Amino acid sequence: MKFGCYFLQAAAVFVSILMTVPLKAQTIHGAVPSPVRELVQDVLQEAKILSATMITRRRSTHQKSAFLFQVLQDSGNTAAIRQRYGTAARRVINLYLANKMKSRAVVLALMNAEIKKQIVLLGENRKEFAFVGTSKVHKFVVMPDIDYAGYLKRFETVLDDHPDFTGWQGSAHAGRTYHVEIPKTLKTISGLWRGRCWITLAGGEEVKYRQVLKLKRNEKGYYGTRKSPSHDGERWITSALENLTIDRRSKRIAYTYWGEKGNRIHIAGTFNEDYNQIKFDKNSSNAKCKTRKRL
Repeated sequence: MKFGCYFLQAAAVFVSILMTVPLKAQTIHGAVPSPVRELVQDVLQEAKILSATMITRRRSTHQKSAFLFQVLQDSGNTAAIRQRYGTAARRVINLYLANKMKSRAVVLALMNAEIKKQIVLLGENRKEFAFVGTSKVHKFVVMPDIDYAGYLKRFETVLDDHPDFTGWQGSAHAGRTYHVEIPKTLKTISGLWRGRCWITLAGGEEVKYRQVLKLKRNEKGYYGTRKSPSHDGERWITSALENLTIDRRSKRIAYTYWGEKGNRIHIAGTFNEDYNQIKFDKNSSNAKCKTRKRL
């Protein structure tokens, strides 16, 4: 398959970020975009896989030009190299061959311009140069550090029907290597969420107040706090969020916290598509709240 061939070609030399997920934790180390970090942690946890390695495959057109230039310059058999590439890449190689007697800077500039041209012609869903240049999606390779077919099958099942992945390829039989695509529009759940609440008291009086949620994720899952003014309005009260569950698949959030009067309050709601609003539909205190992500 050409897709696999391009992957092997790119694996030779590339600028990569390695991220190891240590045993007993779904923690990712490295310069990973926060939405990708959270999502992969959630998937690993759901599949009960404790360790994995991720590699970013995104490179600039300048890096790809330099890579091709070096491969062609070091090779004594450019014809064999051409056979390993698709039509678009062959046009770049032909450009190198026609201008290889010129200075390195000139040849690289020509190759870079041609790669940009081919990317535009191939479009967003291209197979050639799939990991080169700008894209509307994050593209990573995920390699679970486990050989048990049952766990890998569960990982594939999670990827297959998860709404936050735009696509994936791979299998347990393909070296435990999975190519995943995640939209760049995906937002993190972690962060500050600010909102306004209102409640109607027994006497009919409506009281309005503010609340601030602080959500975070560590290797064990999500946790957070809630802060709102006291009943007399003279101080802020911070409460830990207990029994916090966040399900990206259903976009649901639920938690409990202890109220000012020592009563346990149960909360549940739904994230919107962009993960920047929460619509609460359950509140055992009978308060109504609207909460937005602070950007």
